[in-house]
Amino acid sequence: VPALKTHLRTDTTLFMVITDDSQHVLASSAVLDGQTPLPPEGVFSYTTYHNTDHFTWEPKPGVRLATRVISYGSGENSGFIIAGQSLQPYEDRISTFTWIALAAWLASIAWSYLLILMPYAAGRRE
Repeated sequence: VPALKTHLRTDTTLFMVITDDSQHVLASSAVLDGQTPLPPEGVFSYTTYHNTDHFTWEPKPGVRLATRVISYGSGENSGFIIAGQSLQPYEDRISTFTWIALAAWLASIAWSYLLILMPYAAGRRE
């Protein structure tokens, strides 16, 4: 587990949380509002059965995370490893590309409009 804490509300670096089988935190680099957040109980049930799970997770409003959970060990020496990263940089990039695509679409509509109307405007002057 990285020694440097990842403040999930502001940092976009990777984080890791290790728990035992009863979801008690053993080690963590993730901090959200002063506590280590854990995914909902259903994630642990699913991961116990399937050994792994990956999902997007919003532990608090405005904090969206791409998360992967795997189970480890067996018996008393078992638990879960949770790793993830903020989706903020990717969501910002998608937003930027959406605006660029919208601007390009509007420019192409305007250019097409001008090309269609130019012959008519030129013909009316004569």
